[in-house]
This record gives sequence, structure tokens and C-alpha cells, in this order.
Amino acid sequence: MKLSKSFLLLLLIAVGCNNETGNTKNYEKVPASSWEKYLDKINAEEDNRGNSVYLFLTSTECAPCLQELKWWNKNAKEVEGVDVKLVLIERHTSTFNAFVKAKNINLPTYQDRNGLAVKNDLIPVTPYKVFLAGSSVVKALEPIG
Repeated sequence: MKLSKSFLLLLLIAVGCNNETGNTKNYEKVPASSWEKYLDKINAEEDNRGNSVYLFLTSTECAPCLQELKWWNKNAKEVEGVDVKLVLIERHTSTFNAFVKAKNINLPTYQDRNGLAVKNDLIPVTPYKVFLAGSSVVKALEPIG
């Protein structure tokens, strides 16, 4: 069963365990160039930046957040026209690799060693998911969980 983009946006807006949602209107106005610089810094594949959902987590997130990650990991290929990617905010490569292995992550996964997504005000907090359309234009932001 393939999922539509409208279902995906509904899912993005659904629920989150993080009560600190921040003012997403400000984050939705982040220039595409800021996102592109960030994605370059974490070595995200430049040729594969069409419609994408980026899941931002740390290796110590709550159980509901990890359940949602598990759902995305299992169902990402069912979402038509959208690539789902994980950005793990983790300083240590050994912890990053252990997390990916322990959670059996099949999604393209990138390491943000310095928490630049939060430091550069691209997202308010973790865990967060961001739907970027086309050339890194933010369409939706929501907490994960």
C-alpha cells in the first residue's frame, strides 16, 4: 500500500511526545540556503534532495519517539514521492554506529556531530521531523513521538 503526500502531511501534523514545539512559524521561514548549507555539512546526498522527510533525533530519545522511528524505518518506502532520512544528533561515531545497528535502521542516516540543526535554528528541539520540498523549502515541522 502506497501512502499519499497528503497522508504524509497529516501524519507529520498528528502527534508528538515533545511538548516544546517552539514557534514553528519562524522555523518554516528558514531560508532554503540555510538548509542546503546544513545538509552539505552533514554530507547529505546532494542529488537526492527532492521531497524529503528528515527525522532529527538523538541516541537517547523517549520510547514513543523510538516507536515512531521504527514505524518510519518500516514504512518509508510506502510513501510515494518522498524520501525519508534520519539525522542522528550524536557527537561520537561509535555511539552513532551502535544506534543505527541496534535499531536496524534502513533509512539513509546522517550524523550531526555538533547539533548544528538546533544551534543554527533550523529546528527548535529534538526529536523533530521536517518535510522539505523541492530545493530545501520547509513545508511542515512537527515533534516526533
